[in-house]
Amino acid sequence: MFKIASGFFVLCLILFSITACQDSSTSASVDSDPSIATVIEENEEFSFLLSRLNASGVITKLEEEEGPFTIFAPRDGAAQFFIGTNIISLPLSEQRDLMLFHIVEGRIPAESLTDPVRLENLAGRELFASRDSEGELKINFATYIENSFEAPNGIVHKVDRWQVPDEYDIIYFNILKRYFLSDFVDATGQFDDVRTPLANGDRTLTAFVPSNEAFEAAADHLATLTHEQLREVLLYHIVVGRFLSDGTQGEAEIETLREGSNLNIFFDNGNVRINNVSSVTEADIDGINGVFHVIDTVLIPEFD
Repeated sequence: MFKIASGFFVLCLILFSITACQDSSTSASVDSDPSIATVIEENEEFSFLLSRLNASGVITKLEEEEGPFTIFAPRDGAAQFFIGTNIISLPLSEQRDLMLFHIVEGRIPAESLTDPVRLENLAGRELFASRDSEGELKINFATYIENSFEAPNGIVHKVDRWQVPDEYDIIYFNILKRYFLSDFVDATGQFDDVRTPLANGDRTLTAFVPSNEAFEAAADHLATLTHEQLREVLLYHIVVGRFLSDGTQGEAEIETLREGSNLNIFFDNGNVRINNVSSVTEADIDGINGVFHVIDTVLIPEFD
């Protein structure tokens, strides 16, 4: 009787061990599915990104949270457009915001980004996705590199540049990354004395930037202008000083970079109207060397 009981006990022990091993094997299989964090850790091209994700603590979100997330991951050697500083020199709180700036909620395949779109990132800001004339995908300034990595909790897109929040950059580049302001960029590109003040940071400026729709509406009128008159139109949209809509009240006459020409600006509890013909649709986009506002009408000065 004792032998039978002993044999039964041994059999049970064997069966329990087999079951435990199977459970352990199943658990290991589940755990072995790589997260976004694992994808980044195992790719040598993301070593600098990984060091900043670790330092800022954002790596934990990519390891432990279900997501899904999409991260636009700058490869090693990616350009950093930081004026007078670099990523490592930023306080860790700002590095954390910068890491979150590159991550958006949801699984977004590159091939789904065919039309221009704004993407809200985990920093509560916007990234601007669009295709250039050759069909290359751009995320702000960054070019998407044809190599994405899938994981159960999201997708990693390799890009060639770091994304920069507006406050770390100058007016011109903050305008340039917004696909819906490309007509203004194209126009200013024809004139060094229009583009340079916005791009070099020597002076604090405020620009009133017409949207592409505003340029389209004014296309017939603009086509009648000479090259020099177009230059003056663009200078007419830029003033010296930083003029924010928030908290500003009343009316102001402000001199523009077009010599002898002023803008009449009316501020009313965040609502801004210029020359009584154009309204601000997006206000107070602040950068290192000033601020710009998106407006819905091209401002045309009087010509002799």
